[in-house]
Amino acid sequence: ISKITKENFKGLRKLEEINLCLNKIEEIEENSFIDQTELKELHLSSNKIKKLDENLFKNLFKNLRKLELLDLSVNQLTSLPSNIFANLVELKWIYLDGNQLTSLPPNIFANLVELNGIDLIYNKLTSLTEQHFRNNKKLESIWLWDNKINSLDVKMFDGMQNLQYVNLGRNECINKVYGGWHVEKGFLRDINQFKSDVAANCTN
Repeated sequence: ISKITKENFKGLRKLEEINLCLNKIEEIEENSFIDQTELKELHLSSNKIKKLDENLFKNLFKNLRKLELLDLSVNQLTSLPSNIFANLVELKWIYLDGNQLTSLPPNIFANLVELNGIDLIYNKLTSLTEQHFRNNKKLESIWLWDNKINSLDVKMFDGMQNLQYVNLGRNECINKVYGGWHVEKGFLRDINQFKSDVAANCTN
């Protein structure tokens, strides 16, 4: 399969999961999932998606207000539009690992207030700021393994009382983190493991 059209799932209104992994998808037509208002999981991993057009994908996801899991891992994405996930207000898990992302728009996850976990491993991100996760207070895990991160805002995770795990392994120097990290009670169950992960990849 190399292309998804609006005819493929037309009328299938009760679908709760669509799995299109391990295909050769390069193109997805606008309104391909217009009827899937009950959809909870959408798996698009291991395809050949290179670009998510801002207007197309905003409309593509506009009716998926019950979606809880979105998997876009192992594609060829180099960037993401800032409003791409704006309508996915119930999303809990998002997988963006194994792409070629070099940066993220500051407010890309702003509407995802129910988000529990995000996987960004095996990308080319160089920095993250306080704005990236400002509204994601329910986050429990953030995977950032094997990027090129050399700058993190030390206030980035302030107020995330549910956060249990952050993986920063195999990144470049993260000087700003270890000495000035702000930690609140209940911030991480295993703060020592967190510090170990950071310390192992930071030099002054």
